[in-house]
Amino acid sequence: MIGRYDQDTKVHEFDKIPIPYSKVPIFTAIHPSGEYMYLILSGNNDDDAVNIIMRSDYNWEERTFTTPYLVCGKYKAKDWADGMGNRARLNRPREGCFVKNPEYAGQNDEYDFYFCDQINNCIRKMTPGRTGEYFCWSSKWRWKVWV
Repeated sequence: MIGRYDQDTKVHEFDKIPIPYSKVPIFTAIHPSGEYMYLILSGNNDDDAVNIIMRSDYNWEERTFTTPYLVCGKYKAKDWADGMGNRARLNRPREGCFVKNPEYAGQNDEYDFYFCDQINNCIRKMTPGRTGEYFCWSSKWRWKVWV
């Protein structure tokens, strides 16, 4: 569950947004518009790796985020594959950020979402679909960086 704090009423609701797989690390990224957020559900080992990204839309009347739904990856399927929605395969996705794309100027959503796919050693890009679908892709070349 994800909680909600209302600054006007000073009320903290600890279980406002239900998350179906709440026993794994969850990384959140709120869209710059505030219209939605991505919840990146990962895991720390192969036993608890969920490998999905969910989206929760903001309800302006209720002043809270809604129940999240899947936009990328497939539950417990770990691999490396580009594709739309649950056809994309991730392996321990981690934190990400929104980056404004000038090619989308004037469209409903002008941002791509870049995130780390830890075990696959790559940075992935999720583009907003113009038909409500999300395409997840990465370079055919995977970069490995040792520090």
